[in-house]
Amino acid sequence: MTAQEVKFANFFETTLNGVLASGSSSATLTAAPTSNGTSNIAAPYYLVLDPDSASNREVILVTGASGTTLSAITRDVETRHTSDPTHADGTVVRMAVVKEMF
Repeated sequence: MTAQEVKFANFFETTLNGVLASGSSSATLTAAPTSNGTSNIAAPYYLVLDPDSASNREVILVTGASGTTLSAITRDVETRHTSDPTHADGTVVRMAVVKEMF
């Protein structure tokens, strides 16, 4: 993967608003990533889906987003899974420091 500058916010956490099916390249969140609680962060940025589950954790790269709608995502950037996992409505989504940022 080509190195690129990404945006980041401390302590951002939300949930999925709907199911993220295996193979899907778009998703909806219940809250948009912000750096100050009001101003949305522009893509690109990384999110971690189901961060507290060792077996279902997935790092995604968001390259297209508008508010809570993630229109272009690259799934499983760490290649932890043989196929993209399905994440249920309400799954925790966290913005965390990941190795791909360095």
